[in-house]
Amino acid sequence: MIASDARVLLEVKDLKKYFPIRKGFLQREIGQVKAVNGVSFVINSGETLGLVGESGCGKTTTGRTIVRAYRPTEGQIIYHANGSMTDLTVLTRIELKPFKRNIQMIFQDPFFSLNPRMIVLEIIGEPLLVNKISSGKELEQRVKSLIDVVGLKVPYLKRYPHAFSGGRRQRIGIARALSINPKLIVADEPVSALDVSIQAQILNLLQDLQEQFHLSYLFIAHDLSVVEHISDRVAVMYVGKLVEMAETQKLFLTPRHPYTEALLSAVPIADPLNEKTHYILPGEMAGPAAARKNDGNLIEIKNLRTFFHLDEGLLKAVDGVYIVIDRAKTVGLVGESGCGKSVTAQSIMRIVPYPGKVEGQILFSPSHNGTGQPIDLVDLPPSGLAMRAIRGTVPIPIDMREQCGFQSRCAEYQKGVCRREAPPLVEAHKGHCVRCFRYQDFRMGE
Repeated sequence: MIASDARVLLEVKDLKKYFPIRKGFLQREIGQVKAVNGVSFVINSGETLGLVGESGCGKTTTGRTIVRAYRPTEGQIIYHANGSMTDLTVLTRIELKPFKRNIQMIFQDPFFSLNPRMIVLEIIGEPLLVNKISSGKELEQRVKSLIDVVGLKVPYLKRYPHAFSGGRRQRIGIARALSINPKLIVADEPVSALDVSIQAQILNLLQDLQEQFHLSYLFIAHDLSVVEHISDRVAVMYVGKLVEMAETQKLFLTPRHPYTEALLSAVPIADPLNEKTHYILPGEMAGPAAARKNDGNLIEIKNLRTFFHLDEGLLKAVDGVYIVIDRAKTVGLVGESGCGKSVTAQSIMRIVPYPGKVEGQILFSPSHNGTGQPIDLVDLPPSGLAMRAIRGTVPIPIDMREQCGFQSRCAEYQKGVCRREAPPLVEAHKGHCVRCFRYQDFRMGE
């Protein structure tokens, strides 16, 4: 690893996290998913390290392993405090407790990271109670100040998570992570569920808190423009490994790995006169199914209304929506957090949480040729629906051979060595690491 000039807070050495693949009645292990495969980096005190890469590359698994939500397969997670170093990978659950107070996480999914049986006051205040920091009136005042900082209202403290939009739920998660003043926050896409107008507020808030309390962040994200704005250094992951790491400006201006260049070329520029070169990655992709012709309406939504009876009164989440969705067509639904987008989708799927009530018409035409009478889904119980939510899949690194994981997508790779060996992470320039055999010839961006 490269020595850091600043004081190191966390040092990750050759971190690995493998998930077993089991089969048969005896559940014998037949393989392994190498989600994180030899990752090393340091996070300095008061620094933000951005971690980027495709979905399924191991970013979230890395973050969860650092906070010990997952037990690492191999490697070291060394925490530096008061001149001493502690390897968190060898500690028991009880021994970890004082260190977990200093390392908190903002989870990616705001829907499943909040306890649906707890009100907001209990969710944000729980870390304060568990760590015996405050209780009673003092805890309530602390939670009120946090809820104000993240842009929510004090009356929301008495509500349950299902009453909030995805953006507001994520802000509750941010307040919970900040409640016990940690030294390091692992932020797993903390602004991905927020609308654009709120993203800037949360990012500025994180930066203000970092300056005020000298916080460090491991900032995991897909949005490279957000990473460039908030990060001091950036690390790029691909199939469980770091392929490049450098200071933010160096990496964005002079990338040394073809995968990094492909990621950067995909970032749109808000200038119609600036034509940007796009680097297309070759490689096999799943072929799309043959497109069907448009045989008429698939779903016709008429005067859709969804409302919730709350203690404060009637909440009209969806109020008079009309939408027509044709077969083999895509309808985009956009708007600010809390405008009713998700509730509209939940209403169509008939999965609106209690005590929500759906009115209006959702006319579904199951016949492809347009014959037959449409079915009003509002009159059907949820179990009678013919629709299901679509869940996609991503490639997973199962027992990969010792070779460059990027060689199948690289346009000009050295066929011999790239197929026989895995390139090491080397220092191309001071503070700029890259995992590529031909980094010396690869000078895009200059």
